[in-house]
Amino acid sequence: MKLSNKVPFLLIFPVSAVAIYFLGMNVVDTASQSVESSRQWLLIFIGVYVANYAFAWILRHSWPVTMIRMLGCGLFAYIAISELIDVLGGMWGHWTQLLGGEGGLTQTLVAATRYTTVAWLVALVMMALCIAMGFEHETD
Repeated sequence: MKLSNKVPFLLIFPVSAVAIYFLGMNVVDTASQSVESSRQWLLIFIGVYVANYAFAWILRHSWPVTMIRMLGCGLFAYIAISELIDVLGGMWGHWTQLLGGEGGLTQTLVAATRYTTVAWLVALVMMALCIAMGFEHETD
């Protein structure tokens, strides 16, 4: 992928993460504060994403830095997977209501769970992209 195509593609995810961060102000979660926690973690993931690509650009000729970047982003991807499993596993029996059906959960809890799931999914996708793509030279 050429650099002129790569940069706009890489900017899609942090911009969407910032939008999701601000959408979290509309979700009220008084029971467990999971929305506020996922919003704060989303900021951390945005910072890691930006720092990753800053290091990837500045030190693009160093393979040890590339490997360290990938390992660091893998650690954050693990955190995102763990939190996503916690959120989805905690609502295991309530899938019909989370997907728009009827159920016994309050609307506040449904909105909070949906927001938290989307926030952790975006964080996971950002870290997977950090692992998969860099600015290294592509040679045979």
